[in-house]
Amino acid sequence: MVNEDDGTRGCLGNYLHTLKTLLQHQADRYLIVQDDVIFCKALKNYMEESWPSDASACSPYTPSVYGLNKKGWSDQSHKSYRTLGALAYTFTREAAQEVLKTIGQLDIEIYINQYDPHRNTSWIRPNRHVDVRIGIWAHLYHRKLYYHSPSLVQHTGIMTSTLSNETEDFHKRMAGDFIGEDRTPYQEHTKGCIVITTEGVEHRCMPTWI
Repeated sequence: MVNEDDGTRGCLGNYLHTLKTLLQHQADRYLIVQDDVIFCKALKNYMEESWPSDASACSPYTPSVYGLNKKGWSDQSHKSYRTLGALAYTFTREAAQEVLKTIGQLDIEIYINQYDPHRNTSWIRPNRHVDVRIGIWAHLYHRKLYYHSPSLVQHTGIMTSTLSNETEDFHKRMAGDFIGEDRTPYQEHTKGCIVITTEGVEHRCMPTWI
């Protein structure tokens, strides 16, 4: 399904419009992804088979800053406004309906001032921060929001995005342990390190699951 518009809704507006459009079609779950992500193999089957019974939403993508050590799904709803990474959220139908009705009405600054009054809020921008809003929704409505480790989705970068050219905190929004496009979640993984070298000079050592 392709839905074209004039692109004036902004980040949050586009997200809610997409969710509203998806909900016009009957399904058990709905996945919304950004335009600059790649997936491992067999992701759909794995998510259907491993979906936590109490989950309202799951993210197969996990940003590197989360540093999750537990393999598999991990509830991160406690992060509230510190939630990161709206790259590949999957919602149950009930959660999608609730998110559609609520996150556009949230005042992030008022929420943070109430729960963390000493927190700097100068970073807040209108019509943005979908991930933060999803985290606040999960906290306020007591919904379970799961992230997966290792990450099954990777943020490929600003150079491939058609919607943004931002570089702010980009490294935080990449998965440090993405299993790769050629792997499936069913394969056994052990934590290790890939070293990229040129003529014996180390350029990068990134933790991964190989």
